[in-house]
Amino acid sequence: MSIHLSAEERLEVLLRWHTICLDTMINSTVLCRYVCSCYDIAQHVSGGSRTVKPGFDMTKWVYTPDARRALLHAIAIQDIIEQLPRGRAHVIHMPSSLFAAVTIYVVFSLAGVATIHLPRTIAWQDALLSHADLNIGCDSSRASTGSETRRFVEEGHTDSPPGLGAVRNLLYEMNSMQKLFRCLISQWGIAHDMEEIVNQWITLCH
Repeated sequence: MSIHLSAEERLEVLLRWHTICLDTMINSTVLCRYVCSCYDIAQHVSGGSRTVKPGFDMTKWVYTPDARRALLHAIAIQDIIEQLPRGRAHVIHMPSSLFAAVTIYVVFSLAGVATIHLPRTIAWQDALLSHADLNIGCDSSRASTGSETRRFVEEGHTDSPPGLGAVRNLLYEMNSMQKLFRCLISQWGIAHDMEEIVNQWITLCH
């Protein structure tokens, strides 16, 4: 039995998938609390008692493969929400997905990473799996060198010539996402609290 999904429904499923993948890389709720605690920002969005691992260094983390994987998912989340009609704002996980994405953006920004040079296209299997995962059972001497996506995840750079790969200015994108939260406020009260935190994060990044 096949299930037919509209274009909007497919985007909503992808939105949930990218959010789950992002939180697999790092718990965005815990990360939000960590950032707010570091900069003495009051927040009532991210509850719970879990904390980051002892010795966690935000500045070092952004240069890890997991951080770059989380960033790719955050960018996908923003792109999907910008594509969805405003009439789909009732989707229950939309505010939390957008907030998870902007949390990743602010961590990169506060660590001094202002712009991101992305691969021309994202090969999601390479973003999800490591080089070793993709070459299980293969002779290491014949292992694939991988795609541009994998090089971005594992090494932090792309092979795109200037002008071909997408470039994201994270502070600009955070301002755009703040406007999206304002659009969600009429549907979701929590979006108001999220927008206030994002506003303080943007101020920190200036």
